[in-house]
Amino acid sequence: MRLLFLTFFLAVSLISEATLAQSIVTPSSVHIASLSHDKQWVVYADATHVYLARTSDLAVVDEWPYSLASQGRVTQLSFSEGNSNVFRVQYSRWNGDFAPMDINVYPADSVFFYNHAQEKRVAVLPGHMMVAYATKNNRYVVAANDFFRYPFEGKENLGAVRGIIGLFPDNHRHALPKVARQIALSADGSLVALAYFDSAARGGTAVYSIEVRRFNDFGLVAQRLGLENKPGLWKFSANGRYLIWQPESDWSDQPISIWDANTLTEAKLSDRDTVDVHPLVQNNNIVEFLDRGMKIIRRNLVTSEIQWTLWPALTEVYHKGILPLDDRYVLVYGDQMSNKRLYTGKGILKKIDLEDLSIYTKNDPLKTIDTVFNPATPRIQENTILTRDFRASGNGQVLVGMHENVLEIWSAPSRKKLMTHRFNDEIKAYPDYTGQSILVFEKYVQLSYSEFKVHVFDLNQGTLTTQVVQSEERDFFDPNYRCDCFVLPDQAASWICNDQGTSFWGIAGKNLMPERLVSVKPEEPGQYVYQIDQVRPTLQPDVVEFRLDRRLREENDFQPMSAWQLNTRTKTLTRIVRNERAKYYRYLTSEVAIFDDGNALVLSAEGKKLELVSGMDQLSFVDVRPWGQQAAVFYRVKSENDSVRLVLIDVPVRNIIHRTRLPDMESFVFVGAAIHYRFRENLFSYLPAPGTTIEWDKAEFNPESYKTLTQEWDLQFDNHEYMLLNGSVLVNLTDLQTRVMFPSYVFAGLLKGKYQGRIVYPVDSTYRQLDGTYGARLKYPFYYWVVASVHQPNRPLAQSAMIRLGDSEQVQRGLWVSNTGRYVAYRLEKYMDKYMDKGVSHQFNLLDIETMKVTTLAREEVKSVLFSPDDRTIAWGALQNTGTLDVRLTYQHYDLTVGKKQLLASGVLSSLHPGGEVLQPVVGGVVVGRVSGDSIQRTRFVISKEFMTCSAYATDQKLVIGGSDQGNVFVWNLEKSSPIARIPCGF
Repeated sequence: MRLLFLTFFLAVSLISEATLAQSIVTPSSVHIASLSHDKQWVVYADATHVYLARTSDLAVVDEWPYSLASQGRVTQLSFSEGNSNVFRVQYSRWNGDFAPMDINVYPADSVFFYNHAQEKRVAVLPGHMMVAYATKNNRYVVAANDFFRYPFEGKENLGAVRGIIGLFPDNHRHALPKVARQIALSADGSLVALAYFDSAARGGTAVYSIEVRRFNDFGLVAQRLGLENKPGLWKFSANGRYLIWQPESDWSDQPISIWDANTLTEAKLSDRDTVDVHPLVQNNNIVEFLDRGMKIIRRNLVTSEIQWTLWPALTEVYHKGILPLDDRYVLVYGDQMSNKRLYTGKGILKKIDLEDLSIYTKNDPLKTIDTVFNPATPRIQENTILTRDFRASGNGQVLVGMHENVLEIWSAPSRKKLMTHRFNDEIKAYPDYTGQSILVFEKYVQLSYSEFKVHVFDLNQGTLTTQVVQSEERDFFDPNYRCDCFVLPDQAASWICNDQGTSFWGIAGKNLMPERLVSVKPEEPGQYVYQIDQVRPTLQPDVVEFRLDRRLREENDFQPMSAWQLNTRTKTLTRIVRNERAKYYRYLTSEVAIFDDGNALVLSAEGKKLELVSGMDQLSFVDVRPWGQQAAVFYRVKSENDSVRLVLIDVPVRNIIHRTRLPDMESFVFVGAAIHYRFRENLFSYLPAPGTTIEWDKAEFNPESYKTLTQEWDLQFDNHEYMLLNGSVLVNLTDLQTRVMFPSYVFAGLLKGKYQGRIVYPVDSTYRQLDGTYGARLKYPFYYWVVASVHQPNRPLAQSAMIRLGDSEQVQRGLWVSNTGRYVAYRLEKYMDKYMDKGVSHQFNLLDIETMKVTTLAREEVKSVLFSPDDRTIAWGALQNTGTLDVRLTYQHYDLTVGKKQLLASGVLSSLHPGGEVLQPVVGGVVVGRVSGDSIQRTRFVISKEFMTCSAYATDQKLVIGGSDQGNVFVWNLEKSSPIARIPCGF
């Protein structure tokens, strides 16, 4: 019996090498390619063959093998500008271990011309001859260098000397002034551009010169000397006004230069100029390689706006080059990438649909706004503390925690978590003054180092606004390494930030683009490198203090230089005086400072000193924080490794009002009348006035609830309109909007059939319920089941009897609901030693929704469950990978109609939608394909950029749903590779 079942356990390595449609795989890397002028044909080469293919369907129509020495290969490919049927292939090889210098001519070089319409080779030229064609008439030029023979290491070599150039059909011949290495002819044939080899500089660097000459009389138009790079790309623009060139390199990430053809100086373009160069520059938009092919962009030459971006993880190609076909399609070529992001040893030419990948490739200058939650729906979160670094809003109402990619938001007065959100990469977060807007910087690892994402959470609207920030400025704001942000008093959604550069930047919630506000002008900018450090608030709400450090350019360590204050209202900087001998110095106001005088930490005001802490040489840590009209001094004594001491000062009256010792906290913030700090995986609030400490309600639940890995039970569907994610997020499949977000510690099952529109969930006396209260306290722990409407989950429609829990026994996260909605399968887990994770026992139970009674089916670990379509039988078991295409489930078969177990059996697990196609979650997306023998033949690959762990098909809506190892859920409609929605459920 073959079972059709949702799973992510099909082995990634067993995917066949059949690639997506619109791609061609070659035995070795595709290192060069060229596009015909009408863009109907592409010619490309690997280590052994030259291939010709149609661009419409990437069908290979011909191929030509070539046999060269191990160091030889195809070095140039190009179509005739005037005839798309004719293309040129140049082969090169050389003796010795090093690449050939341009002083030589290589007798083994050959230039072949092929006419693919006639299916034959039509001409052969020696390797030292070059040809260029005009596109608007039948003019062409031929340049040929002469050579001389000389011996080298026992072999005969040929040295190049200047030769002649012929202009046809006029048949003009002229002597070349130097050895020619590149030629180009303008579209109308009026201008000829030549690149000459001049000499070999010290160290083997070749020096070139450039000339533009008239076609008719070969008269000189412009000249440029001393070029240290041989042109690879060398073409006129379509209108003949510009000369475009790119240095020759094994990589395509060399900069492309655009010169005025009449002066050979860099062109200054405006909106009135038009630059078109086949195929990389079209309508003033240029396609460029960056970071050795790790990023390909298209930008506008006039505005510098980046319009789209590609990178290997998206194209599954380690790029060697790109050929744009139009605004929608491009061809990329290079090394094939496996599903595990590794080299396969093969080459690939691939056609990319930019519209298909628009969610990732398009650099939209406008912000994107995603609805994260519905503010009208109660959001009761588990109070788990996953983060380590904390910041508070200016009004003390909101506490924000972050760690790696996790953001947590709490209501500080009630000490209850409002939400948890997981981003794709590391973040830094800063609440505004009101606490209702939270600024988040996120690393953007797919692109270059200079790019990052800016997000703003709006807690009032439940939205996340995102802006990708890109800049080519060297000193532009960059929060990836280090960043300090502070808020403007009484202003919402407004921040001032510093990234350890010498500038402060403003960010507003309406724009999100950093704007330079003010900069410190270094005294000796040439000799030193400067940075702003230790930005701290003062007792003046509008003023922050910071330190300016500097280092010599040839050194690494920064040294303190001067102290400054920034007025955030007026955006003015003031240098302040400080005692340079003091190791620690902090201004609280312009007249009040705290510093060490060598023996003690003192408060200095109006010429008077108040000793705060004696024995400075015994302190290992000091920090001062303003707190209303008070100041809190934290310090650590070297002999006390387990505690931090606190001195609280009333600054206006210059008096110490409180001293205490606190645990060695990991992070702390000031909120209202309390100091909130993290200690031993929990949060505490210390209130100095009564001198009491309040421990937050950590509500530590089943450790399995912390896992973000999406499991098969995390994707549930009813028979009509809803999808339940992670047992806690109800999504409408029509508009993919979140309707209800249950508490994350309450894991529910979505019922079907006559129970449509209802959920079922367990209530544990040791866990919080939906209304935030605890279950009734008995002498023993218990749990019971509740059935409720999805719209009113805290109003039970049915309830089971209380079921006793054993010591250290818990209901495991993850429910399986039968096809009719009558039965719910679940698991119990018990730790014999809960502190050592030893001696785990398991129990597998079944809840009957009609009777609300529970039956124990087995006492074993269960990982997968399958109900028959009519709910007459249930199968369960543990998954075992047999090393073949099939992932076998050894299961027990239970007849629900008679209550008896059947014989052991095994079945094949897969996830099929009605088209008969398999869904296989892999790294970076989900493979859609068909089983053929022991492999899966791909028909489609939908992209997520995350490691997918499970997938399913929503039949009525014809949607593919996938969950990732980060807990996020992606939705595709199979018309595009990009998801139509990404639902961030990673909590």
